Amino acid sequence: MNKKIAIAFIAILSTGINAFSQNDFPTTGNANLATTNYLRFGGRVYVQATNTGLSGNTRGIISNSVSWNTSTSKWAIGLTGSSVSDFSLLRFENIGGIGFFNGPSTGGYYEVDNEGLEQYRRMTILNDGKIGIGISSPESRLEVRGLGSLANLYNPAAAGIKISNGGNLIMDGNEIYSDGSLNIGVAPSGTLAFGPVDATTSFSGAFRVFGNGNVGIGTNDTKGYKFAVNGDAVFTKVVVKSYTTWPDYVFEPSYKLPSLQYVEQYINTNKHLPDVPSAADIENQGVDLANTQAALLRKIEELTLYVIELKKEVEELKTKNN
Repeated sequence: MNKKIAIAFIAILSTGINAFSQNDFPTTGNANLATTNYLRFGGRVYVQATNTGLSGNTRGIISNSVSWNTSTSKWAIGLTGSSVSDFSLLRFENIGGIGFFNGPSTGGYYEVDNEGLEQYRRMTILNDGKIGIGISSPESRLEVRGLGSLANLYNPAAAGIKISNGGNLIMDGNEIYSDGSLNIGVAPSGTLAFGPVDATTSFSGAFRVFGNGNVGIGTNDTKGYKFAVNGDAVFTKVVVKSYTTWPDYVFEPSYKLPSLQYVEQYINTNKHLPDVPSAADIENQGVDLANTQAALLRKIEELTLYVIELKKEVEELKTKNN
């Protein structure tokens, strides 16, 4: 073979191989590899980014087995009529942010409009940083929207939120359930508040646990007490324990019973019984149930001793008169 012909043949062959083995991108301007409206990788992954040819709420997509059908204005799932087992779609949206969609297919090709695609929305990240799970327009930094009810059964699959680390913490629309210990606490300077809320008033909390362990119901100020209630309360039983100065000592022989003359003078001067809180004390400090009960019992026991003593005097007078 002529040397010049051979060299020319090798040059042509080399050029042909290079043409089929790689893509050349321009150093300036835009590169468009799409034959129609998208870039396709291996028949499964599509990248489509254009201001035209997509749905009104879409600036671009990255997907597997999903593309926008411009002729029907619907999302085509199962590309070119093929059957797929699942699909995923990442959509850059005109309203700002990114939407994540995925779901199973019916085992064949089908199409849905924008409203139909929403049933497969899993997560949304808005351009202001808000994240929504199961919702397209979250109003908070993190908003989770889901359906389901625990009813009377422990059912993690029906929960809106599940936190798991050995045990499960389940939260749905109306309750929090834990299959282990549930500890809720606040920092020393914080407050844990529970109460009804609505969209027009700020949250105040009808029940508060303060960082120092004090509890208030209907009040933000416990006045330094461990438990404070601003309003009515009803109990079926109240027990005060560890009270060591119960006044049975009144019946001990060493107890000095005040004279009735002293009691009379004290009442005339102070307008209340000795060792019993006055009306002013109760108004300023409230009623100490344990101390007040002990004081009243002490007065009853003293009164009993006075009655016994008076009975003895009456019996002595009867004996002398007879």
